[in-house]
Amino acid sequence: MKSTAPLLTCLTAAAVVAAAADVRAAGRLLPGPVPQLPPAGGQAPGNQSPGGQSPGNLGPGRQQPLVPAEPEYRDPLDPIWTRHDSVQQFQGFPTFPSRLLGYGKYPGQAAPGGLGDLLRQPSLPPALPTPPGWPAWVRARNEKPLPFAPDVALLIRHGDRVWFQDAGEPAAVPLYFHDKFRALAAGAVVEVRHEGDFELLLHESTRIVAAGPTRLQLVEMTPELVQVQVSSLTRLDISAGGRAHNILLPDGSELRIAAAAAAEAIDGPVVVQVLRADEPGCYGGRATLANRGKRAVLWHTSHGDVQLQRDERATLFLSPPTTSIALPLTAEGLQMVPDGQGACGGRSPAGGEVRWCGAAFVVPAGGTLRFDSLLGDAFRPAAAATTAAATP
Repeated sequence: MKSTAPLLTCLTAAAVVAAAADVRAAGRLLPGPVPQLPPAGGQAPGNQSPGGQSPGNLGPGRQQPLVPAEPEYRDPLDPIWTRHDSVQQFQGFPTFPSRLLGYGKYPGQAAPGGLGDLLRQPSLPPALPTPPGWPAWVRARNEKPLPFAPDVALLIRHGDRVWFQDAGEPAAVPLYFHDKFRALAAGAVVEVRHEGDFELLLHESTRIVAAGPTRLQLVEMTPELVQVQVSSLTRLDISAGGRAHNILLPDGSELRIAAAAAAEAIDGPVVVQVLRADEPGCYGGRATLANRGKRAVLWHTSHGDVQLQRDERATLFLSPPTTSIALPLTAEGLQMVPDGQGACGGRSPAGGEVRWCGAAFVVPAGGTLRFDSLLGDAFRPAAAATTAAATP
């Protein structure tokens, strides 16, 4: 019985040669010689070089290129597949020695044996004293020198349209995109009519940042006092120090900031934020007054004086009251006597009238009226001390 292995080997080799020829004719993906099937029981002729080395290994340090040379013609739309060398795996980020002292202090002096000794860099020399004037970023951006005096304020436009009107001028003028700075004197008016934000810098004392529709006037600027009238606002951030300040709010109330150099050296300037409530304008508008600094702020209203301590906040109406409301208690025809525990009362032998916080109470003959504070003692005799503290 004859073996069929030689016949199958020949058929298989013929099929491989035909398939390789079809691939070359159709796409010519990988140029090169047509692969040959080695005979059974041995290697293909010509693949074994003298000395027992294969064509893929030409000796130490010499490797056959993986991609053969380009043929004379290749369709540009046909892909060419290549093998990439193995990529080294990620070994982690570099680390510093655990005993490296003084790291992060460059270029200053470090501990002995630390990074400072390795770099051999001396400490930086102290900065040269700068002359008094506006901040360095203002001087760098402005071509012409700006006046720097206690009676001068610097208007800085940060975004959108900001209008200003000097004292004595008939109309306001907008600051365009190329006009960032403007020196203002007392009596000038600054406003934002739609969208915009600006900043006012005063001589070594005050910084006012406004955003949204705003209108304010620099009423007075002297070496001792700064007075600003705010007619409308959306958001105001006020940082005041050095001189005494009076900030007149739209409802007629007033922020009074006394000049206190000793307190300012310890706690810094007074920082106040006035933020308008987001509600329809038909209600007249409300705003919150918050003390963001460490020093107390005196808020003088028609109802009396309020001391805003650190992180305290109060709500105010932006429209002035139509009638004057007096906070002190007044009585006619009887005497109201506080008991020292938050209550106050009295008896009228012939009838009388008592007014307090805008409300009027008519007491008949022989009647008795008594007020009781829900929180604290509203009738303590401290009016004289409050009036003295309110005087700037």
